[in-house]
Amino acid sequence: MIVHLKPEDIAEAKAKGAARDDFARDAGLLDAHGLSRSEGRRRHEQGALAEKAVSVALGLPWDGSVGVVGGPDVGTLQVRSTRLREGSLILHPTDRDEDRFVLVIVTEPSALLAGWISGRDGKREAFWRTGGVRSPAFFVPRWRLQPMKDLPR
Repeated sequence: MIVHLKPEDIAEAKAKGAARDDFARDAGLLDAHGLSRSEGRRRHEQGALAEKAVSVALGLPWDGSVGVVGGPDVGTLQVRSTRLREGSLILHPTDRDEDRFVLVIVTEPSALLAGWISGRDGKREAFWRTGGVRSPAFFVPRWRLQPMKDLPR
């Protein structure tokens, strides 16, 4: 499912991402998964763009909360993003098994909602990676994700 974001959607998402990065820096928060401080702003903006894309595609409200950690990103969904066309959906051991995770490939101004998976189904030994990554995690390949049309509402 491809989403074309309007310029105002992009501006809103980037502002929210920058605000999240500023909050984290001001609060002295370190990235839990090995991102450098310099990469933080770009990743916060990318994540906010992905969340906005999910919101637009599914018609769900999005407030882009700043300073709220651990809650759902859009509706009841968790959103994960990458700029890599063949990127994986990354799950961490601390991610909740009952949550549903959507992978968004951000190619601004468009975004591809590549699919979704539950935390429980994504945390399989076959997806676990330790080598060549910043932080050990479950890397769920795109072809193992459920199609967006099958996402329960």
